[in-house]
Amino acid sequence: MKQKFIAYNEDIKRIKSYDYQKIKLNNNEYHLVDLSHQGYKGKLFSSYYMLRLLEKIEPENLDCIIKLETNGVLVKHNWRKVQHLEKYNMSVVVTPNSYERETYKFLSGGKDNLDQTMESLDYLSDLRKNNRIKEFKITMVVQPKNFREVPSFIETSLSRFNPDLIQLRPLMQWFKLTKEEHQKQNLMDLSHPDHAEFIEIMKSPICNNSKVYHWIGKKY
Repeated sequence: MKQKFIAYNEDIKRIKSYDYQKIKLNNNEYHLVDLSHQGYKGKLFSSYYMLRLLEKIEPENLDCIIKLETNGVLVKHNWRKVQHLEKYNMSVVVTPNSYERETYKFLSGGKDNLDQTMESLDYLSDLRKNNRIKEFKITMVVQPKNFREVPSFIETSLSRFNPDLIQLRPLMQWFKLTKEEHQKQNLMDLSHPDHAEFIEIMKSPICNNSKVYHWIGKKY
């Protein structure tokens, strides 16, 4: 059975109310999610309540899976608070969306945390190399602002960070994204002005690397 915690609104209220001394964590999988890459303010490694949850939980099942999904900015800085979870099957997914500073800043709402993010990715890469975490993935949400960077993003991810998987994900109409806003950002839409160029870029040989996973399948 899975249990999911999201660093945003109602889930934070739920987490605030927990009495950690009384909770029995005997699920098979825990998924802790940071929505900052979707335009939200909730961040897994900077939320006091999410970090308190991470510090306190200690599942009874040593074979359980713990998935941490984050923008990566404060992972290295706050890893000591989750280090005790390394004894479980820990998977970490980081969504930086770009390694180019101006693009990164634009997609992060003007915040330039690229250097911290890269340091965290280096740190996670080292943790994975030493088998301290069991899985390390890097995700790029492909959209008009960054799609031309896809080949270089993959190359840097492979050569510098060597993750288990690089996920190329389209921008979904999730959370607060309106239908009109999604239409402007949806490169899979045949009517999008950048659709043809997007398709050609996605046909690049490096996009077929065995470590690259296309969320929508290779429909190019």
